[in-house]
Amino acid sequence: PVSRTLRVEVLIDNSGGELLPGAYARVYFVLPADENKLRVPMNTLIFSREGSQVATVDDGNRIALKKIVIGRDFGTEVEIDGGLAPTDRVVVNPPDALFEQQTVRVVTNDGDKG
Repeated sequence: PVSRTLRVEVLIDNSGGELLPGAYARVYFVLPADENKLRVPMNTLIFSREGSQVATVDDGNRIALKKIVIGRDFGTEVEIDGGLAPTDRVVVNPPDALFEQQTVRVVTNDGDKG
């Protein structure tokens, strides 16, 4: 847990003799993404006594805090196993003082107010 590494055994065709006994290697596993699951950036998550949440904005530009179930962690993003819909507008970098039903002004990625 301290080094964040894990020992694994991998079977590799070494018929060319390129890998030597006792050698170390760095291996990266590319895992297929589940296209049916949502991913959100880490900077959208709120961790509180109520559990993991994200702040969403409804059609009236009011905040709704939604409890979520976090799935796989990809470092800069997490997979959401439940609690969030594809149509939800998620707040990026929510401040600590954000509260339920608070009215907000929405600014899009391109700087337009929407």
